[in-house]
Amino acid sequence: MLHALLPTAAPLLVGSMLAAAPSQGLQSDPILERHLRNTYLERKLAFEQAWDAADGARRARVRAVFEHRASVGLPALYRLSARDLTDLVAVLEGAAQRPDQIPLARRLAESLDVRLIPGAFSATRGDRGDEVIARVLPLYARLVAAELPEWVQLTLFWVGPGGRELKARSEPVHRAALELPGFEMYFHAPASEPGTWHLVPEVEVGEAVARGRPVPVECVADLFPRYDRLAAGEPQGPGDLERRRALEGTLAHGVRDARHPSVEALLAGTDRSSLPPTLEEATEVAPPTYVLLPPEGEQPTRRILVVAPSLEDVEWSLLGERGEAWRALAAGARAEVLLTGRPASDPAGPDALELMAGLNRERPLPIILVVQGPDFSRLRLRLGAGEPSFQGLVLDTVLLGEASPRPLLAVPTLLFEPLEEDLGLQAVAGGRAPLHWVRRFAPPPLASRELPLWIGAWLALEE
Repeated sequence: MLHALLPTAAPLLVGSMLAAAPSQGLQSDPILERHLRNTYLERKLAFEQAWDAADGARRARVRAVFEHRASVGLPALYRLSARDLTDLVAVLEGAAQRPDQIPLARRLAESLDVRLIPGAFSATRGDRGDEVIARVLPLYARLVAAELPEWVQLTLFWVGPGGRELKARSEPVHRAALELPGFEMYFHAPASEPGTWHLVPEVEVGEAVARGRPVPVECVADLFPRYDRLAAGEPQGPGDLERRRALEGTLAHGVRDARHPSVEALLAGTDRSSLPPTLEEATEVAPPTYVLLPPEGEQPTRRILVVAPSLEDVEWSLLGERGEAWRALAAGARAEVLLTGRPASDPAGPDALELMAGLNRERPLPIILVVQGPDFSRLRLRLGAGEPSFQGLVLDTVLLGEASPRPLLAVPTLLFEPLEEDLGLQAVAGGRAPLHWVRRFAPPPLASRELPLWIGAWLALEE
């Protein structure tokens, strides 16, 4: 039984033990690395939500940060760390006008993530619930450690569905412990009816007190008996196996995954995968290419190959509003939309150009290549003066910086420029092939959510 395999709770060793927390490399812990990638995605989604909720003045402050980063160079613009994303959320929420003005206590609190093992707990009555282990993960606390006193007070709070608060654990933590892979705290889940609670870290730095990002935790009726029954049965197909893997990751290792449905939905079998099928026989093949098709009964008239932004998992493009927009494009444009984790051009391994060649040999269709971020320069060097192997190009970039853009290749092209003044779909006269242009005020990670909509409008001009 899975719950019998979980570590037994023991008293937390504080003081010198926390100060001596090991700092091993993450490569030795793939589960931790997987969890940290999802934590980054959560911070990215929180940034998008904060932008949507912010007023024009706060958005302008964040845009000024991106403009400064663009002046430093493209890597600084596109490589946003978890700290960058979290600091920008603070600006959007009005905690500071610039990232360097964020109070130290808030910065420390928001640098902490909590990985709860198991990642859900049983609905119970009485004084307290299941024993749990909270691994506190200082994502980037080492960057502010030099500014901290020798000891800070860390408290974890349970916050219930109605706002009810319970103190889970409170301990002094030495600043030397504030680095990955973190440290453990032991306590009990609350006695509760089914629902979603949040575990919230709070830190005291001198006289200042601040809270970090809430971590959602489900309370589920008959949690472990239901999982044991599911695990004891015969799998009914690949979807059943995926459900079990997702539940095991959550319950045995405390791994959160934004791609997965709720624990309740996984146990009940009512979940629906948020990810479409891949071209590869197994989803474990890396990097995968996901396929979105027009509605059943409609044959695709074109193929749109979307190269995922570098430094991101291709699955991230399929979540939330962005994923719905790509699905809508497949339906509205009668297109086979493929989102690939392969780079646009890579001399060291399989890339998007090789993928296009293979698809055309199997079933020829007009291809539109979508390249996001700073990858186009390498692609253009690869193509040289030869004719491109695709029939249309969409380029999402801040590289242009021109009052009036010029055609880049001899194919119909849509240029999409974030971090500019808003300008809707415009035709640009002259050139070897039709050229259209869209400019958006928002920075790249935010403006790119609109990209599928503008591609649809661009393709509609041909009809």
